Amino acid sequence: PCVERCLASPEHDEDVCPLCLQGGPGGSGSGFGNFEEIGPLDRDLEPRKSSWVQAASVLFVDNPVGTGFSYTDQPDAFATNVATVASDMLVLLQHFFTRKADLQSVPFYIFSESYGGKMAAALSLELTKAITQGTVKCNFAGVALGDSWISPLDSVMTWGPYLYTTSLLDDAGLADVSSAAEAVKRAVEQEQFEKATELWSVLETVVEQVGTVRVSHAEP
Repeated sequence: PCVERCLASPEHDEDVCPLCLQGGPGGSGSGFGNFEEIGPLDRDLEPRKSSWVQAASVLFVDNPVGTGFSYTDQPDAFATNVATVASDMLVLLQHFFTRKADLQSVPFYIFSESYGGKMAAALSLELTKAITQGTVKCNFAGVALGDSWISPLDSVMTWGPYLYTTSLLDDAGLADVSSAAEAVKRAVEQEQFEKATELWSVLETVVEQVGTVRVSHAEP
């Protein structure tokens, strides 16, 4: 994977090192996460007033392989499941902390958003095992999951009840959202995943039409 490390500002000690994983899968860490969200420069290459690098040395990674600037010449090297994503990332971290021995004692965190949460959870488990086995030297301090898309179906099926409980849907709206969510569920159970994705978009539209909610995404 393509790796970009943004160093902490000179006035701050390098006392924490967060890894930031984007969603998708296919969201570029070095591109979207860096320039659109928390890096030192924005999309217009103007200095960002508030950036994580003001207090930390941030590690951006384009993963899985094939995302952003990361590439492979071997078709069978592309990840087809989250286990492979975690395995590839573990190899990267092994090399990173071997070459950057000065960061081995610095608290290391894994931050994520959207589908990145699924990758972060899997990577955290593998990293913990590797540290215990002594194959990675790293001061792994924690993981943060932001709007994580770990179990899409479980998330979708809670939208209606949650919005109804918080008074963002009335009885009729709850019925409409629940019906649309059930359509997504049926498609998933039938392993019609492209159809399920299309119906998920329909569900979002229903939520916006019948409720007082604006569905937004942090990533394209």
